[in-house]
Amino acid sequence: MNQLCFSLTFIFLVLFMNFHVNAAADVGLVSTACKKAVAESRSPKVNYGFCVSSLEADPKSNTYDVFQLGVESYKHVLQKEKSIKSYIKKLLKDGKQSQNVKVPLAGCSQDYSDIIEPTEYAIEVFRSGYFDAAYARLDVILYYVGSCKDRFDGKITSPLIKEENDFNQLLFISRVITEMAMAALPPP
Repeated sequence: MNQLCFSLTFIFLVLFMNFHVNAAADVGLVSTACKKAVAESRSPKVNYGFCVSSLEADPKSNTYDVFQLGVESYKHVLQKEKSIKSYIKKLLKDGKQSQNVKVPLAGCSQDYSDIIEPTEYAIEVFRSGYFDAAYARLDVILYYVGSCKDRFDGKITSPLIKEENDFNQLLFISRVITEMAMAALPPP
């Protein structure tokens, strides 16, 4: 009887320790990804707090592996695209924008419409393990965001500066996690 109690206690402790070690490792994954994103980013610089809060927005994220975290990061990119597109529509309808701002905003609205499909595709190919294809889609998305920014020729201040800065950070975070996934697992 004593030996049975000892065995059950030992098994319980091993399972308990295994659960806590895995949870700690997964929390470390968010931190590792964010530290890497901060270290490798240039302009805009990824903010560590922004990175952690965006990745931990899903309460389950601390249980994710690099592949699940990657899908989640791509979903954040897609969500931000849709949010910016809605914000642009609101700006165009509120009547407060001058014609000099409305024209580039209308172009930006089209840019953000054009990147939703490549982002959805990037999520699909990332889920399928084609990390290089997902990474290439991020480059396409970055190009479109740059096109929107270029529409404001420097004389006109874009009303999208904060939103695009946050969006660019989310893109870079996805790029870093994609690189981590490529390093962890070769393509299929």
